[in-house]
Amino acid sequence: MNYFMRHLLVGMVTAVLTFSCFAQQDYPNHMLKLYVPMAPGGANDIFARIVGQRLTDRLGQSVVIDNRPGAGITVGTGIAAKSAPDGYNMLIVNSIMLSASPALYKNLSYDPVEDFVPVGTLAVAPYVLVVASDFPAKNFKEFMDLMKANPGKYNYSSSGVGSSPHLIAELFKRETGVNATHVPYKGGGPSVVGILSGDAAFTFESIATVMSMIKSGKMRLLAVTSAKRMSMFPNAPTLAESGVTGFDVTAIYGLVAPKGTPKEYVQRLSKEVEVVIQAPDVKDAFLQQGAETVSLPPEALSAKIKSEVANWSKVIKDADIKPD
Repeated sequence: MNYFMRHLLVGMVTAVLTFSCFAQQDYPNHMLKLYVPMAPGGANDIFARIVGQRLTDRLGQSVVIDNRPGAGITVGTGIAAKSAPDGYNMLIVNSIMLSASPALYKNLSYDPVEDFVPVGTLAVAPYVLVVASDFPAKNFKEFMDLMKANPGKYNYSSSGVGSSPHLIAELFKRETGVNATHVPYKGGGPSVVGILSGDAAFTFESIATVMSMIKSGKMRLLAVTSAKRMSMFPNAPTLAESGVTGFDVTAIYGLVAPKGTPKEYVQRLSKEVEVVIQAPDVKDAFLQQGAETVSLPPEALSAKIKSEVANWSKVIKDADIKPD
């Protein structure tokens, strides 16, 4: 290589490195978008708004929440998967719903693992078995006795066909032999109304969705789906300790970005997310919604989703769940 070519090559490499460093220092320089594939008011939306505001403060650029509900989570998730991989688009995910989507939707427009890169984990949260306060069963044992004595008499509600509450209820039915009819609603709020109105007897919901109803005494918490009791409701037993051996269902909430997002931008966002969820006020905000912030490597989110695809696929197949 002659002198001229050598210096030209050195100059080009220097220019590329300089541009890369400048780009990293300049990022972000405009608004970021955080997609929520559910309607406002549910756990995904609440958690996204908590984190989005804190990221806005740290990044110096607005993180705008963009709710895109429809067909479970597939509309919003599909939009996020096809958004520009430029570091300005993210998606909040619930590990249960994302891992179940391939079995629910045959013509899925995205791969839940391959089409996203993990940004960071936010929190882990169980679901809760709840009934209206005037329901005759006062605890889980009485609930099971009532269900066993009246097969097929009672309905259960969910936030929609293929939603987390639906899947968890079907897993519960499979493990306990309970015979109850599914009544799907369009969202967690309407599902709760179905319980309070008496159109359905029970549901498995996120604490974020039913917290106010429990605190006001309008709903009764009978059990939690996690292996350990919740610190917020220490008197509420787990399903496992109530006799449903091995029952342990929790959702990991986290942020992902579309595949192809520059690694340096993902790393910047991951670093900021880690700082955000360590803040005492954020921990408290999540805890008030029944979730505990969790600091795990971003890859743990992808691993969780990948590991649960087969499990939820079996539940969906056994219950013959077909989305509307």
